[in-house]
Amino acid sequence: MALKGPGTHHDGVPVKYRQGPSGRFFDGEENVRSPGTRSEERFDTDEKKIVYFEKYGWIAEMFGKHPEVIAFSSAYYERTRRS
Repeated sequence: MALKGPGTHHDGVPVKYRQGPSGRFFDGEENVRSPGTRSEERFDTDEKKIVYFEKYGWIAEMFGKHPEVIAFSSAYYERTRRS
């Protein structure tokens, strides 16, 4: 299973993780599974944080206690749909 989408927060900095597909090969005795490459994108500047909240602020599991973030993200998607 690949990890995609927004991730967790480290010291107040949102982090988005991605993991590529894992591989399998036979080593002569059994199938061995190798994990996919994992990358992370840190939203450490104010401009990047604004983009993060615009794109992912609608996710209630992450921002359910912060209705202002959900409203900010909804306004962003309304603007982009009309354009």
